[in-house]
Amino acid sequence: MFVGCVGLPLYDETVEKLFEALSDIDKDLRNIRGIVKDVNVKYVGLDSNDALHIQGVLSSDSSYVKKSFAYVTLYLIQAVGLKYCRSGGGPSTDLKVKAGYEKHSHTEKESVPDHVIERIVKMRSRLYELQLIEDLLDGESGYIAMLDGSLISFLSFGLKGVKEKREEVRKLWEDIRDSLRRLSQSATLVFISKSVKLNYYAREWFKDPKVSREVNDVAVLNYFRNTLKLPLEPHIIEPIVVGKDELPPPLNRREFDVSGLIPMTVTYVSLGYGGPYYQVSIPGVKEVDEVRRILSTVMKYSSNGYPEPLRIAHATSKLKNSEVTSVMQKLGYGNIFSGREVLGEFT
Repeated sequence: MFVGCVGLPLYDETVEKLFEALSDIDKDLRNIRGIVKDVNVKYVGLDSNDALHIQGVLSSDSSYVKKSFAYVTLYLIQAVGLKYCRSGGGPSTDLKVKAGYEKHSHTEKESVPDHVIERIVKMRSRLYELQLIEDLLDGESGYIAMLDGSLISFLSFGLKGVKEKREEVRKLWEDIRDSLRRLSQSATLVFISKSVKLNYYAREWFKDPKVSREVNDVAVLNYFRNTLKLPLEPHIIEPIVVGKDELPPPLNRREFDVSGLIPMTVTYVSLGYGGPYYQVSIPGVKEVDEVRRILSTVMKYSSNGYPEPLRIAHATSKLKNSEVTSVMQKLGYGNIFSGREVLGEFT
């Protein structure tokens, strides 16, 4: 048995599989090198001197904790919104919080698959984030609103496999879409995604679908930067426009109206010297220079290659299971039986 640095045992069989997985990943990366050698990637540098003159920036994020009891599951949601603006007395910050919950009873009458409940919880969390941005704007304009994730991650919901609560899911989606539409009229929405599932650039670079499906945008960009074909200095990749036909189902279907948000402009940005690439999506069609100026502005609010308003929103919205348990006990509800106590787990 091999004991790792965190004190958890790794058996020989587990180490063997870890090595096998890492070898597979390395092989995939080596395969990319052969595929991308003829790809031409265009970029535009960022400069804080070209930042837009704005009133300030907004950000929001959310999290939830799942508490499983013997006869009910509780999801507690917490969202935080932040507003940074400059006034005569210097910079100021405003913070708003929105919380809610979903309760799922373990009865035959209310039998709903967990994945449906969790989908509703995630959508409600997204809606809270947008509502907080709207509250913080309070009718003002001239702000950039930064949101964690892609525009499509906010619009995605998927009715496939959803029989129970189908109408509730559809209504939540419409509320999210309508909030996004209102916000896009009064603020510059910038969606910043740390993980990439939809590789729009691969479709542009490789017309053969078999090839484009095998390639990850960020892996290609990192390869080009490692070979000095892309700079270490902050920059964006020349933006592309993504239309409704290019969206994942069901958003690409006619009955899902996403006008006012789609088409959208997509790019990748590196906000710090040698910093990681993030996928950025902005509702509507934007020219290259406009995208450059928007993200030069975001760069001014970034440290260590990531927007500080988003970092703070994430940290302040984070719910911890242990903290929720502690508060339950202080509220006099620490004796609700979960059924896992027999395993020595008290959550």
